[in-house]
Amino acid sequence: MVAWKTNLIRSRSGVFSLIEIIATIAVMAIVFSLAIPVYSIVRSRAFESRALSNLKQHSAVFLQYCSDSRDFWPYFTDPSGPATVVYANGARWGRIPSFFDATLTWPYFLGDRYYNGTYRGEMFVSRPALGTRVTSYFYARGMFSRPEFWNGRARSLDPRQLAGSTVSEVAFPSRKGLLIDTLDMFTGEWGPARQPAVFVDGHAVVARRSEWRFPEVLSSATQVESRGFVGGEPVLDTVDGVRGIDL
Repeated sequence: MVAWKTNLIRSRSGVFSLIEIIATIAVMAIVFSLAIPVYSIVRSRAFESRALSNLKQHSAVFLQYCSDSRDFWPYFTDPSGPATVVYANGARWGRIPSFFDATLTWPYFLGDRYYNGTYRGEMFVSRPALGTRVTSYFYARGMFSRPEFWNGRARSLDPRQLAGSTVSEVAFPSRKGLLIDTLDMFTGEWGPARQPAVFVDGHAVVARRSEWRFPEVLSSATQVESRGFVGGEPVLDTVDGVRGIDL
């Protein structure tokens, strides 16, 4: 008799009541609701770390190009022609229709000489999901045009303003951006709008979009739309070009 009562107590103690089940589910829901934002932040920081590492490597490549090219920043597209023909891996890849499109097609021009024939892949994007894009790291347009072009009072359609700039012309190397990760511009997935960028002196940072110096869209911007110019983005369209400041 005693044994039977003991077994009954054990069997009852091993069964969860409805209230206990509901309470367990509620606790799990709270834990998940707290964990998901943390996971999102950790994942975003991982993407940012990846971007900073990539940007520093690209900065070194750009400076090597400058060393090989009489101090000039990478300069590829033709301001006078309707388009620029691009060759990659020894074969014709296609045509770049606008002068300022070099801001996102630079891997094709540098790939053969400086990246062992590679111009796509993990090194050129901040996250694997963007692998089909050429790059998420945009090249400052002021580096392959003259400072006068980025000053509303001095700008003209003179082709000489679309000539390359040099490293020695950069007035503030630690404050002039060279490449910026545009992931947030396109998707907004990073919430507080944080964007990694690398500067001319080689250091890389992550800054909130509100921290960047936003250039005004200059009134004459529409006069150069045929060359692919849009204007108004930090790092890409810095006022006074290589002589200006981004952060």
